[in-house]
Amino acid sequence: MDLTTRGRTLGFSFAAGVNLYATVAILGLAARYGWVSLPPQFQVFNHDLVIGAAIVLYVIEFFADKIEQPGIRKQLFRKRRRVLVLRTLDALNRVDQ
Repeated sequence: MDLTTRGRTLGFSFAAGVNLYATVAILGLAARYGWVSLPPQFQVFNHDLVIGAAIVLYVIEFFADKIEQPGIRKQLFRKRRRVLVLRTLDALNRVDQ
């Protein structure tokens, strides 16, 4: 997955007003059920593992936001999860090619 694709993915989530995990899950489910047609570089969102991981991470983040954490730890936790998601998407994209 190139930098442009990553930028578009993040742009989708910011434009939609929801977090990255919800956006990936919604795009994957929408493509899976034929509601939208995604460009070839976003076909990785149709993968079962990506949809499942996005839903699980969304639920974790939803409840993690409810737990009081010091500011810097919370930011590092979010950054590490997003890096993990982007690396997973990149690896799955390489396998599908």
